[in-house]
Amino acid sequence: ILEDYGIDPDPVFRRVDLDPRLLFEPGARYPLSAISALWLEMGRLIDDPCFGLKTAEHWHPSHFGTIGYAMLASSSVRNGLERLIRYHRVVSDAQFGELIEDKKGNSLHVKLNWDQESPWTPGREDAAVTYILSSCRLNFNKPLNPKRVELTHNQHRCLLRYEKFFNCRVDLNRPSPMLTFSLSDVDKVLRSGDEYLAQFHDRIMEDYVSKLSEIRVI
Repeated sequence: ILEDYGIDPDPVFRRVDLDPRLLFEPGARYPLSAISALWLEMGRLIDDPCFGLKTAEHWHPSHFGTIGYAMLASSSVRNGLERLIRYHRVVSDAQFGELIEDKKGNSLHVKLNWDQESPWTPGREDAAVTYILSSCRLNFNKPLNPKRVELTHNQHRCLLRYEKFFNCRVDLNRPSPMLTFSLSDVDKVLRSGDEYLAQFHDRIMEDYVSKLSEIRVI
């Protein structure tokens, strides 16, 4: 994203005490405090309040390694989201979220819970909901749009761009970030699903999470 705006990311990382070389070191993990500092610095440098949406242009589930491949092999969008929430510790120690089913409203809510980690800048929040939707859209057999998106910040200048990307109603100043999907969409059986392969990746992630205490935190 920084490069997309003509900014060299290397000095930006180093300014917040993140060594860019560790991105390529298996098992290395950045502290959450430094990740928060990085997003704050990006917001200061990038002259675009909607830059978090750029995630859609640069994101692929493979960037999350095993968890991304497990999502791609999931038999439905719901199963992929369940894996993302269950195994999120594979890629981050941050709190993540929960799925809330509303049968009366025929909806599934993906609610992100970040109460114990702050600040979550608007750009970081936008990036999170963007990569979640991008991942869900990738192997869906038709256009996938949420019924509604809720964001905690107040970036009214971005509202038209949000609505264009999400293709649904977007509400700002809400208590928690949330994506709401139709149950008929999230439970549709996906042609790309391979539950045997997905469960294979599950076993790898379960083993990895069980050994997290041995993982190097930089």
